[in-house]
Amino acid sequence: DNDSLGGRHQYKLPSGEGGEQSSRFEGVSRAEPTDAARFSVSEAVGWLPNEGPSEDAGSQVSTIDQDEEGAQDAPVPTSRLSKILLADDNADMRSYLSSILKRKSNWVVKVVTDGQEAWEAICSDLPDLVLSDVMMPRMSGFELVDKIRQDRSVAHLPVVLLSARSGDAAKALGMESGADDYLVKPFNARELLARVSVHLELGRLRTHLMNQVVIATHDLRTSEELYRTLATHSPVGILQTDPAGVIVYHNE
Repeated sequence: DNDSLGGRHQYKLPSGEGGEQSSRFEGVSRAEPTDAARFSVSEAVGWLPNEGPSEDAGSQVSTIDQDEEGAQDAPVPTSRLSKILLADDNADMRSYLSSILKRKSNWVVKVVTDGQEAWEAICSDLPDLVLSDVMMPRMSGFELVDKIRQDRSVAHLPVVLLSARSGDAAKALGMESGADDYLVKPFNARELLARVSVHLELGRLRTHLMNQVVIATHDLRTSEELYRTLATHSPVGILQTDPAGVIVYHNE
């Protein structure tokens, strides 16, 4: 019955077998919005000219991948912590990405709002990986990558770029810029964690190899200096030639 409009109306549904009501909609469940839809809406809301991130947008991004919320790692020693620098000018996106990255108990996340702040943070406290949006004020993600690669002291730093631009051309441009990886929004939380984990490990291996090269180079120079010292004080003449037979060293 329906009395909402001042009248009384009756509606009857056909009965099925056994006196039970049946419906053509039986077994049909309400469709839930996809992660991609929620993510796109939340990011778009962040672009609106209001005072700050909306409560609704925050609730939307926080519901993405709730099945992973309990997947926290066990505490680890401080010596094994990985420092991640996150750069994004969108407040909702920063909050969302940070919440995902912090699911790893051995990851320490520092958040900045643009490429310029990211560069200043890199110079003051070198992170293990940079996760940066492409489109940012003052200094874009591409400009940040270029600045990192031109500085030999930090050129080995792994950089993962985030962008809403999809397609092979956009991905190629991202990789050609010198970035280690290029992730297209919207993305799955598991994919983000997996890629960051891989590049953190590759970064550690890269740093280890660089240190090994430095040690080997130092040992080689020390050995060369010792050889020349012994040769200089040797009572007999000593010559050293290259493969072509040209004398490259002789003692006095």
